[in-house]
Amino acid sequence: MKYLFGLLLAGGLFHGYPTLSQVVNKNTIPIIKICKQVDVDTSLRKVAATGDLSHLPAYGKDKALTGYYKDSTLVKMILKGYDKDGKETFVYYYHRNALIFVYNEYFGPHYNDTGKRVPNAFESNFRGYYYFKNGKWLDEVSNGHNRFEDDQLDSGKILPAEAKLCRRLLP
Repeated sequence: MKYLFGLLLAGGLFHGYPTLSQVVNKNTIPIIKICKQVDVDTSLRKVAATGDLSHLPAYGKDKALTGYYKDSTLVKMILKGYDKDGKETFVYYYHRNALIFVYNEYFGPHYNDTGKRVPNAFESNFRGYYYFKNGKWLDEVSNGHNRFEDDQLDSGKILPAEAKLCRRLLP
């Protein structure tokens, strides 16, 4: 019975973040709670970046960057990139001006059962969940193929640097 209660409690904590339930530990639960609070806060002020966004990390030619502010403090950024071959989203969360979480999802072309590409249809090929604490990489969970499979690339250094680059483009 204790086991069943624990499963139900864990399921309730991660409602809306189903893949994150793989990472039930004391260090990531507070981060998830903060992100959920940001996601439901209807008082956030939304600001779109203007100017050249082509050098930002998201896939594709067309890109959009939006910041969400609580008073004058950035709490969330969404970077989207897309073109005819795919689309990618990065969602960056901040707490007390520090990066705490990055969600990354890539959608590639969708193919039907015969192997033929379906025009204007995409499917999720990758999801990554990256946790940070006190400016340092804490944990990550991912499924699908991604750029950090190369051991030379460090998500704990690259993602904060990319977030910083994006943040500078917001007013």
